[in-house]
Amino acid sequence: DEAADAARTGTELGASDGGVVAALVGADLGLSEEAATKGDERAKGSKGAKGDKDAKDDERAEKDSGTKDDTPKDDTSKEKDRAEAPAPGAVKVNGSTFAPDGDGLLVPAGDTITAIGDSLVVTSADGLTYRFPGINYVAKSNRQWRDAGPVVDQALEEGWVRDNVVLHLGTNAGVDEDALRATLEELGPDRNVVVMNLFVNASFTDSSNAAIEKVVADYPNAVVGDWHGTISKRPQDLQADHVHPDMDGMHVYAGVVARAFDELADRAG
Repeated sequence: DEAADAARTGTELGASDGGVVAALVGADLGLSEEAATKGDERAKGSKGAKGDKDAKDDERAEKDSGTKDDTPKDDTSKEKDRAEAPAPGAVKVNGSTFAPDGDGLLVPAGDTITAIGDSLVVTSADGLTYRFPGINYVAKSNRQWRDAGPVVDQALEEGWVRDNVVLHLGTNAGVDEDALRATLEELGPDRNVVVMNLFVNASFTDSSNAAIEKVVADYPNAVVGDWHGTISKRPQDLQADHVHPDMDGMHVYAGVVARAFDELADRAG
């Protein structure tokens, strides 16, 4: 519930004083792993007596007959194979399956994506979750590139970072080229990474976006998400601060992410 509140207030997703805790927006909030485990144990306990009795009856029946019934009870392998079959038109991109979305763009499933960033990710969370159900977040307002190293290190250590990553940092202080490069190195070559460029009325915007283009060009598993080029043509989709997306803008933001992933898929060809 706190994660959902954070998404609504636009202050923080996925961070606490104790460290990085990815907020699962649009997922099952409020049920801890411990509670879920206890619930499973209670469910098992309620069936235990009957289950034990049935098992003993089956054992006695087998001993009496001298044979064991090896007839398959419920063969669901064919159904499972069909469920796991790739969608028509899907492609593999660096090991991840990218399938056509409603707009015909090739994108990964939401439950394989992690968005890491600042207030732009926070305020776009509803739009991202709508477009990529199951996406998770490590995002906090005012986060800067100098914070990226420790944040990403801890998120990796705690297992929050998935196979496909969206990075958006630097809205308040620009892009640190060395920090961006170090982050891409830390994420490694086996992840697909979208690095969003900046749209903010600041002296560092042009140089920051140039730095993003320069660094990302060195990583075949990374691509630039052109937030600047897209939203500069749609200023009506920004809040009054002319920086953060509004209710419509958050869906525009998600569309930029989708097109960036589609570009990676196109490269994979």
